Amino acid sequence: KKNHVVRIYTAHFDEKRCFSELAADGALGPEKVRVFGSWIPRTVLGRLHVVCAVLRMYYASFILMLQTLFLGTVLATVFNSFGMQETASMLEDRYGIDVIFCDQVSHNIPILRLCGRPILFYCHYPDKLLCTDRSSLLKQLYRRPIDWLEEFTTGMADVIVVNSEFTKDVFKQTFQTLSSKSAEISVLYPAIELEQFDTELSQDQVKEAKRAFPLELKEKLKLIDEGESKAKCHFLLSINRFERKKNLSLAVYALGVLLQKQDYESVRKGKTVCLILAGGYDPRLEENVEYMKELKRLVLNLGLEKHVFFVPSFTDDQRVLLLQLCTCVVYTPDKEHFGIVPIEAMYAARPVVAVASGGPLESIVHEETGFLQEQTPQAFAEALAKIIQDETRAFKIGVSGRKHVAAKFSLDAFADQLDQVCAKMANDAQHKYGPTLFFFSLVVALIASLYIYMQAQQ
Repeated sequence: KKNHVVRIYTAHFDEKRCFSELAADGALGPEKVRVFGSWIPRTVLGRLHVVCAVLRMYYASFILMLQTLFLGTVLATVFNSFGMQETASMLEDRYGIDVIFCDQVSHNIPILRLCGRPILFYCHYPDKLLCTDRSSLLKQLYRRPIDWLEEFTTGMADVIVVNSEFTKDVFKQTFQTLSSKSAEISVLYPAIELEQFDTELSQDQVKEAKRAFPLELKEKLKLIDEGESKAKCHFLLSINRFERKKNLSLAVYALGVLLQKQDYESVRKGKTVCLILAGGYDPRLEENVEYMKELKRLVLNLGLEKHVFFVPSFTDDQRVLLLQLCTCVVYTPDKEHFGIVPIEAMYAARPVVAVASGGPLESIVHEETGFLQEQTPQAFAEALAKIIQDETRAFKIGVSGRKHVAAKFSLDAFADQLDQVCAKMANDAQHKYGPTLFFFSLVVALIASLYIYMQAQQ
């Protein structure tokens, strides 16, 4: 959006499971993604997840450092010194870097610093807090150096930004040795591409999206399309990865309470109420597989199998269609670091019911763009009943939510703020890193020139 060149270095990339911007016809395209380290295993006998993840990022960062330092800087300077500006320019364009954007994993920052370029670290949430299972002494000993290294390496970034005020407070409490940097941390709210949700799906796109849904949901939508009165439904939509921390069972329990309400018949207004659990699902991840099974067992135990539909992973078109089909969105994580789903839901003019903690406290305006509730099935069911019962109020909440997101959480607003941060970093780097890199490159160029001269004399 700001006409900068973007290159992504990662240890794994799957074109079938990526953001649309990185697909073959996306704004960036897969050619902008450089994969190094995919050969390193994700685990060792199902263990050492963090160690393997760090090693993969170390390797990718090491390759980035070599390419940036020697091809994009040193070799480009050598070619420049011999008057080969076109070749030097090609190397700089392909391997040169002005700012490094490091996201989520900080352990590789020491290697990235060798690139001689400023580093921006975007902290979604301290990783050490995501590991809650420390019951055994062995696990505590295993995590201690990893946690220390996370705090130490995070402090090596030139600039640190976080995704919410909630995360900023948690960062200060967690990384107390970085108190001097905490005062400089700014909040950069995640954003969405508004145009993606403004686009009207064609009939062919709708058909294709429905065709790819799981069989049970596909049959339900077919009956609705055919005008079957008994099939009419208020869809409650949950979009979240199939992970236990996302607390998806809360949505299932809330649906059970809602269906058992004494005034349920007046609440539903001639329609049934169904829940769609949609979200990222990776069959390679043990937790995804296990949690999906747990949720399906819960649905069976509560007798809700005719009311709950599972949509593991989906396309952008399916996301848009699901938001159009639903009456409201149910967002169940507790103390979520930020939460992009409520933003998407509000811009789609759908009320959101979320837990009153973490990021949603900053993104949702209670009773104006959605409802912030206690983390209980009863509280969620009460809010859902209000939305289903009063369509006029639900419509007004949806309109308010859309305006709220357009003003505060657009990708343009995100791009403007990030651009300002990166521009300042690049400008400051001219004084901080420039002389060192120039001297280093000059020495290499002189050595290369001397070597060529000596070869010519022989």
